[in-house]
Amino acid sequence: MSEKNRFLAEQNNPTEHLLRAEIFEQIQRLLECLSMKERHVFKLYFFAGFSANDIAMHLHTDKSNIYNLLSRAKRKVQKERIIVSIDQYVIERKRINKKQTNILRTPPKTYS
Repeated sequence: MSEKNRFLAEQNNPTEHLLRAEIFEQIQRLLECLSMKERHVFKLYFFAGFSANDIAMHLHTDKSNIYNLLSRAKRKVQKERIIVSIDQYVIERKRINKKQTNILRTPPKTYS
């Protein structure tokens, strides 16, 4: 199946369309942790396929600055993804009425 036919088939499939919309929404939420400049560079690099050199020329800055922005943005998105995953885990445990468990016990008191 050609790429164009696959794209058209996905557009006609409501389930596929819904999944894509949900993924897009999740990505948008993850990117909210970035500054406007970081978000712009991140989208140009990862979604639009621009090279760091092209982005640097577009923003009138050094290529090393673009790499620093990308590195910082990736770290922030990774941290945000962990936070979102933990939040979803906690919500799911509450939904199924799973009781909280204490993983760590209080250490015994030691007397000198």
